[in-house]
Amino acid sequence: LTLSSTNAIYIAGCCELLGSAYKEIGRLSSAEETYDRAASIYEQLGSAEDLARMKHQLGDVYLDNGRLEDARAAYTASRAAFKKAEVWDWYGHSTMHLANTFPDDEAEALFLEAKAAYNSLGLEEKVVRITSALGQIYARREELDRAEACFLEAIDFFIRDNDAFSLADADFTLAGLYWKRNDFANAEKHYERAGETYVKFGVFQRVAGCDINRASLWAAHAQNPATRSAMLGYAIDLMLPAVLFLNEQGHQFQSVAHRQAWKILHRVWMNKVFALAHEVGDTKLIAELVEMNVNTGVYSTQEVSVSALRDASRMVGTLTRVGSVSTGAAPVRAMALSSVASRLVAGAVLPQLPPPRLLMPDGSIAAEKYLDSILQRFDVEERPGEPIRTW
Repeated sequence: LTLSSTNAIYIAGCCELLGSAYKEIGRLSSAEETYDRAASIYEQLGSAEDLARMKHQLGDVYLDNGRLEDARAAYTASRAAFKKAEVWDWYGHSTMHLANTFPDDEAEALFLEAKAAYNSLGLEEKVVRITSALGQIYARREELDRAEACFLEAIDFFIRDNDAFSLADADFTLAGLYWKRNDFANAEKHYERAGETYVKFGVFQRVAGCDINRASLWAAHAQNPATRSAMLGYAIDLMLPAVLFLNEQGHQFQSVAHRQAWKILHRVWMNKVFALAHEVGDTKLIAELVEMNVNTGVYSTQEVSVSALRDASRMVGTLTRVGSVSTGAAPVRAMALSSVASRLVAGAVLPQLPPPRLLMPDGSIAAEKYLDSILQRFDVEERPGEPIRTW
């Protein structure tokens, strides 16, 4: 069928919007497909600027997919087209994104080129974001004075612009720089301010990141024997709720590959907590953490197709029903699997629930103090159902 130009433009626009929606929810293959369709229509219509914008959007998808060379090619093409059309804001945008695909030395030159384009247009907000990116480069080169100047410039702008979220991001970055300088007071100040801002926005994974870094900071600076034990105890109080909260976030992922990647990070954090608990001599907490790491979650068969259950059973043997877990709405059938290998296979088709509360032999709830801190700090609902015995 031959489409009129008007209809073609409408279809291309719809594809563009749909591609952005797919990208937002992580369906990158679908995003690429719809962006490609829009690009093809714009090319047929001879709309060079629209085609360049699609090349740029495809570059973003390629970058998210780890296809670095494809991303560079797409950004290079869009950048050249925007320069030819003298669309300088998008030229700066593509140049900035292209910079993100290169090592620091090449990236710096591209960032400075994009910064000049934005400066010529008076786009201060975009200038500041490039200034922050340059600060990251200088920090990696250990040019800490130049890096600090960049971050402070960004913070000054975000304060003037009442951009609290970007200010929190800048605070987080600056805190890391102060940590490199062994400036405990300023690092703590900026991590704490960033964390409290993230709480207000409800971005709790970033809150947890701030708390983990603050805890590591306190542990690293607990050098005075007279106060070391107290400082390490405070570090545990900061870190463990954050680590437990982040561990629960891993169960939102539907594929085993994503969950395994998340667990690698969790293992690093949990090893640090074990080391701190060992040094302060908290054997009860160590025992509780061992149980919590063994009982990391159960698989749910709620809203899973019969065919998926059949596939899982065929791969790992019969799934044994161990009970029902109430989610506050409908009961959820939960399954236990007998081996690490079978859990990995089943994880490809069965979603998981967060770890349950565990009842220790002495009648206490494992790490109850820290689980209560999660409820307060991260605004999450208490785990439903009765605690599970560990013996």
